[in-house]
Amino acid sequence: MVEMTSKERVLCAIRGDIPDRVPTLTFGIDPKIIAAVGGGSITQTYDNLGLDVYPIFCQNWCQGVP
Repeated sequence: MVEMTSKERVLCAIRGDIPDRVPTLTFGIDPKIIAAVGGGSITQTYDNLGLDVYPIFCQNWCQGVP
């Protein structure tokens, strides 16, 4: 099977088809990791980590407080 792009992989899974691998994602990345892995760029960090899905908005809650 030919390797899919992130977009192809996610859309394939949404359709219920079988992608080349399970799409990977995370809900947030510590700013220190962004600086170290992506040179301060969140987009570059996700690309460097090989993640398929970028969150548009994420709110972390700790005991009911954002």
